[in-house]
Amino acid sequence: MVRGAYTLYAVLVIAAGLRSALAGNVEVHIDTSKAVATVPEYFRGFTCDWWRHNNPSYGDDWRMAGMLTLDLTSTRLKKMFTNLVPALWRIGGTPEDEVVYAIGNAPECPPDQIQNSTNYPGPLCLTPERFKDIVMFAHETGVHLAFGLSGAYGRASGKDNFNSTNSHELLKYAAANKLPIFAFELSNEKNGWDPVKLGEDFNTVRGYINELWPDEATRPLLVGPDTASTPWMKTFFGTAGKSLNASTFHTYCNGYTTCEQTMLNPKVLDGCINAAVSTIEYTREGIPSNPNMPVWAGEDGPHSGGGRPNCTDRFADAYWYLDHLATLALHGVQAFARSTMVGANYGLLNRTTFEPHPDYYAALLWGRLMGTSHLNVTTGSADGMLRAYTTCRNRSTVVILLMNLDTEHNHTAMLAPPASSTRASSGSTAYQMVYMLAATGGLEGMYADDVSFLQDGQFKVLRLGADDSLPDLTPTKDTFGQVNMPPLSYAFVELDSNAATCSV
Repeated sequence: MVRGAYTLYAVLVIAAGLRSALAGNVEVHIDTSKAVATVPEYFRGFTCDWWRHNNPSYGDDWRMAGMLTLDLTSTRLKKMFTNLVPALWRIGGTPEDEVVYAIGNAPECPPDQIQNSTNYPGPLCLTPERFKDIVMFAHETGVHLAFGLSGAYGRASGKDNFNSTNSHELLKYAAANKLPIFAFELSNEKNGWDPVKLGEDFNTVRGYINELWPDEATRPLLVGPDTASTPWMKTFFGTAGKSLNASTFHTYCNGYTTCEQTMLNPKVLDGCINAAVSTIEYTREGIPSNPNMPVWAGEDGPHSGGGRPNCTDRFADAYWYLDHLATLALHGVQAFARSTMVGANYGLLNRTTFEPHPDYYAALLWGRLMGTSHLNVTTGSADGMLRAYTTCRNRSTVVILLMNLDTEHNHTAMLAPPASSTRASSGSTAYQMVYMLAATGGLEGMYADDVSFLQDGQFKVLRLGADDSLPDLTPTKDTFGQVNMPPLSYAFVELDSNAATCSV
């Protein structure tokens, strides 16, 4: 088996006449001797929100996918969640701070208000029964639930502390009923509030959690504050630094105005990555009292405001998504909650039918194949059209993610271990398992709501079975050496132990 550093050579193969000059070889170097960063198994996650169907801001984008009305009894929805385990499920978003917990006789939620709370305007009343349904849905599907608490209750302005009694009632209910919750948050993107006051509120919630869950092994985490303004963060963490288990930030890829300007434009994708990396740096600079505190991307999306219809829920969105997943992992971010699992125009699922959008299959294969140890990759690619990321899974299996952003040309990655490999010396055959997805019908399928999978030498459109079973995703088994990447395609390539292995 090959251990230590090895080199992969990616050669750009272009048919004569397609470009004015033949591109040179592009070397891709991967160091398997050590991990650049390691992430938890639940790293790849998603969000859900509280938007109501008739909210004049974004209600029409959410329909009944808000957390008060999302059909948690749907067998299809349960299967779609379960398929992505392990994963983090963060419930929060802009209306989070409007939610009132109808527990302990909250005056804002008398019976008539509770009955009408799914309609805007009026209080968002979360009953204990619905809260329990949410938590048990997470438990039954196996996702790690991070539940955002309302931090605005009883707060006249951002210069005040919140009235913690309502959140305390919800926490008491959760503890008394032994509801399994992985983490709590408090408020959503409130960097305009007084950081000392919000920090004091986090300390209050931390006190409640410690009291109600005396056993540290079962105690929910407390994470926040969903922002990355360094001066604000330093003040906030100066107050609440000892209360939090992770620092969260939100980032959206807003560097474009039309779909045609993004997804396949390396400059736009790199601009989005640079913005996200800067946010990570601001977050870490803001917590000097605990520089080793884990950092979470509590919301990460292809465009804010609910995404872009027929764009951020289509095939082309996979390039932003996979680029961010891999890059944020390489920068040590410990959780990536994509906006969203279902809701608005950037969901992994259709907001009414729960049918998978194309990105769902990218998320699915990432979770099945990519490891938690992310390896260093350097390439000589000048145009950024062929991208590569690599992980080590289970301290043995090398998995390469290749992305061809080119809309017209094939790129062929030539993969070769060093001459000293055991395969070269023993003569044993090395194989690669290729899970390749592409736009259905080529360029015309770039903004289609489906994706095709390479199987038996042909690309086949992926569809759920009659019983909502996943389509067959059996990979193509090839002799180790090259991966031919058609235009608008990406592939997860799993190497067998005769080709390469790792130990990190």
